[in-house]
Amino acid sequence: MSMFGTTGLVFIPTAYILPDGELALGISYTDEHYGQYTHYPSDQIVYYATLAYLPFLEVSLRATQYPNFAWSKNYDSAIERMASVKLQLLKEKQYSPSIVLGVHDLYGKSIQYNAQYIVASKSINLPLIKTVGLHIGHAPNPIKSDRIIDYSIKGFFAGLDTWIYKPILSIMFEYDSQKYNIGLRIMPYKNWFNFDLSVLGMKHIAGTMSVSFDL
Repeated sequence: MSMFGTTGLVFIPTAYILPDGELALGISYTDEHYGQYTHYPSDQIVYYATLAYLPFLEVSLRATQYPNFAWSKNYDSAIERMASVKLQLLKEKQYSPSIVLGVHDLYGKSIQYNAQYIVASKSINLPLIKTVGLHIGHAPNPIKSDRIIDYSIKGFFAGLDTWIYKPILSIMFEYDSQKYNIGLRIMPYKNWFNFDLSVLGMKHIAGTMSVSFDL
């Protein structure tokens, strides 16, 4: 799972979704360099639940806590809630990619993590490296609001991932439309436990972990 709690690499979404009927629960952390809330630097802790409700639909609920920023003196921190949806238009085939339309912040409640995007993903077999996942997308963000001050993805984004030790350890590299990130994904228990350790902007450490269940 990505830092946003949807299927993806470090930050960017991919055109894959969870298997039908699978639920993922997780938490992620980034420090103040990427936890901006109304341009106020703060760490951020993301709690998420993501469900594949149908073979082509993934829904994610997310709460983002900003420990270093509060709505007022009566609160210890600020919390922002949002929903994300991924609709898989095409499944990957031998000569064609998987394609997904997605929305971060379905109800327009977030001020900085809204995004509307399309992304394509394809697994490519290469000599020596074997399988590489290629992911390319664009976020035009046609939905505008006076509430929104920033977007989680803006314009072109892309990424690669490949196995270092299949099926336990993989490496990810991406351009999330604003910066380059690299990460390791560890799945020691048959895909039901996922732990990512990432370097954001090639400078700062971040991480996420999740557990998955079949419903």
